[in-house]
Amino acid sequence: MSKKPRFLIAVILTLALCFSLAPMSAVANPTDAVETDTAAITKLLKVPVGTDYPAMEFEFSVTPVNYNNASPASAAGVPTIGPITIDFDGTAETADSANPTGNIDSYWLESDDLFTGVSFPQAGIYEYTIKETGSDYVIAPGDTHEALELSQAEYTMYVYVKDKDEHGDPCTPYIFAVGVVMTKDDDGDPVINGPKLDPTPGGDGGTTLDYSQLIFTNKYVKTNGSGDPDDPDPTDPGDSTLIISKEVDGEFGSYTQYFEFELKLDVPTLISDFVLAFYPAYVVDSNGIVADISGNADASLIDTDANGDDFIKFAPGAVTEFKLMHDQRLVFINTPVGTEYTVTETAETGYETTITVTYDGGTPVDLALDVMVANNFVGEGFNAAEYLNDYADNTPAGLNIGNWSFIVLILVGAAGIIAFFVMKGRRKEQYSEV
Repeated sequence: MSKKPRFLIAVILTLALCFSLAPMSAVANPTDAVETDTAAITKLLKVPVGTDYPAMEFEFSVTPVNYNNASPASAAGVPTIGPITIDFDGTAETADSANPTGNIDSYWLESDDLFTGVSFPQAGIYEYTIKETGSDYVIAPGDTHEALELSQAEYTMYVYVKDKDEHGDPCTPYIFAVGVVMTKDDDGDPVINGPKLDPTPGGDGGTTLDYSQLIFTNKYVKTNGSGDPDDPDPTDPGDSTLIISKEVDGEFGSYTQYFEFELKLDVPTLISDFVLAFYPAYVVDSNGIVADISGNADASLIDTDANGDDFIKFAPGAVTEFKLMHDQRLVFINTPVGTEYTVTETAETGYETTITVTYDGGTPVDLALDVMVANNFVGEGFNAAEYLNDYADNTPAGLNIGNWSFIVLILVGAAGIIAFFVMKGRRKEQYSEV
């Protein structure tokens, strides 16, 4: 055999050996660990802004894998840890929330110390795999009114244990350092050469940097509105998620004129499968659901539900045109909590427009003389943008246009009197010159 093939074989074997040792050398090295004797899991729960999340308990497994990088791996002698739970009880007070990022609220909670009550029998390197195993809050398959996405992340944790003190004298085995590396992200995708993470607990709401970096991120979204979300009643304000209404006032305001609007819905995209192709909105007046809405929207946007009622389709992210006349309201029944909306009315000559906005059942806020409601959100409670168009009465005070015939006669009479005195004055001037 020539030297060249031998050289190539040697290179291949060397590379294979390096790759086989790479994962071990990348994480099973005290220089890649953090000198700490505590570790915790952090749960990061993301929800659309304004969402009241339900009570949920999340469970995690800390599975023994290996001792002292044995090959083949053996979990013999590796102490059991857990299972570990983190409990969100459904109120914001139980978790620390950073300032919302866009339309997302983030809540943080840490577990208890993973090593509480755990004794390591001797010095060495103890390896574990950590992942989320489930939640006690289960959403029925096919439920389109809420969704919970668990984390698929996985971490490898190395616990470095010593049994000698700083002077080299024997002592009870103690944790010297902990090394944590993420091997799969929250979507379950492999992470190559992930950074060294600090699992030391310390979250107190001051900053997210205080929390253990052993983080699992979960997402939760929901709709509000009807107590029976599978059969909402658009005529009942309590079943609505968002209402855009129109009222007309003023002596010359028209009750039969359509006023033009544009609406853009930006629904939360935390869980992509929860975003619908369109969101239905019904046109309702004092008599109930309007049967003929051909004047309210383009025919391509109108569809019919199982009850035979027509509705307008609003695609998320798109600017959709619609029209309303006096005493009509556009009613949504399934927009998610945290949906951001912008609605603009086309200004009409002679009309002054004021808007009253209600968020989450709170105190209505007046936006005087405006035609746009921008960057408002859909909350858990009642949400509405009420448009009032007032046609100002510009008739001069004290005049009644129904009496114009009498006014004309008065003006003619006054003109005659003025002409009489002018002519009389001129005659006196003529006589005085003679």
